[in-house]
Amino acid sequence: MHEMAAVDPESERVLTELAALLAAHGPGDFVFAPLVTPEPSFFPDAWRGDLRSAEVMMQRLMARARLGALPMTLRAFDDPRWNDEDELFEAPHRECAAFFAGVNDFGTYLFGVRPGLFGDPMALAGVLAHETAHAWRFRRDVTSRHDATEERLTDLSSVFLGFGVLAAGVAYRYEPELERRGYLPLHVVAFALGVQLVVRGDEAEWAHIDEALGVDARAIVRDVRRQWVPRRKELLARLGIGDEASWVRRPAPQLPPTWVPKVRAGRDLVFRFAKAPFRDVAIGVLIASAAVAAAVQSWWPILGVALTPLTLLFRRDVCSACSSNLPDSITRCPVCGGDVVGRITRRSQHAEAERAFLEAAGDPRAAEARDVVKDLFANARDDDG
Repeated sequence: MHEMAAVDPESERVLTELAALLAAHGPGDFVFAPLVTPEPSFFPDAWRGDLRSAEVMMQRLMARARLGALPMTLRAFDDPRWNDEDELFEAPHRECAAFFAGVNDFGTYLFGVRPGLFGDPMALAGVLAHETAHAWRFRRDVTSRHDATEERLTDLSSVFLGFGVLAAGVAYRYEPELERRGYLPLHVVAFALGVQLVVRGDEAEWAHIDEALGVDARAIVRDVRRQWVPRRKELLARLGIGDEASWVRRPAPQLPPTWVPKVRAGRDLVFRFAKAPFRDVAIGVLIASAAVAAAVQSWWPILGVALTPLTLLFRRDVCSACSSNLPDSITRCPVCGGDVVGRITRRSQHAEAERAFLEAAGDPRAAEARDVVKDLFANARDDDG
């Protein structure tokens, strides 16, 4: 049995850390899961450059990491709810592009993002892939108490999960402060990605990933290929995963349906309108009072009519798309996901209000809204109060 060739300390450390991930979680996704690249086949959803678009992207990445069944919420850094949860928005988080805040009391995985990233969706994808890896490590209870170590292992976990191309796209080059905080430099991320490609041994995949990488990352990955393809068996032994015969392919994760905002759905933009929850009861009482009054030929049952105006005291705001309750602080409907952008007095006004809102914002979807305004909600019961 020949002795394994020596490698530099940094590469040796990466191989050791990858071997630990493989031993703990198996090689299935590392060797079989598609390597995510910044192209429409992996990110087919509409992009509006806003928080909702970023949240849809986050949901897709969570699904790729087999976390799609978990409830999650992405908030902007300026969301006022952080003020009530200061322990989730600590000083180090405020300096990041995005962060994973943990799980709140309702079991929701909570993330924060800096709105300035919305102008560059593919850079955002790399940042959110890193946060997805944080959530994956949290879910599997393998997080490190040492912040710098956790950031380093999260970067490697991002590669492990198939996000290596995205990670390389946002990896830093020469920033000592980021290194002190544990984030991996580009040459380490690219080395880990190159190792993954050598292990997988797919020539077509090599060509595709080579095309997707930036110039610096491409050069590093090509160098890994030159060094390690002839020593592939040695590499598999170092990583402790044996040959292909022992690898088990996991079932493909369940991905969310493609998100396409549609005016016709009435769920992209929604409005508040006030609804009296006991209105139907009051109407029933009114009818019953009139019937009793006629039967007994007395006027006093008509006093039930007084209940009708009293129901106005209990009016509450609801969503124009799904009629769920909308507290004053809500900016997105928690049930249908629509962005709350204004107020209307009757639910039947939704279509016209949506068209006016889009036109005022210069949104090209206004044309679509104008086409459907005649039939949107035409068959819906006008049940507003």
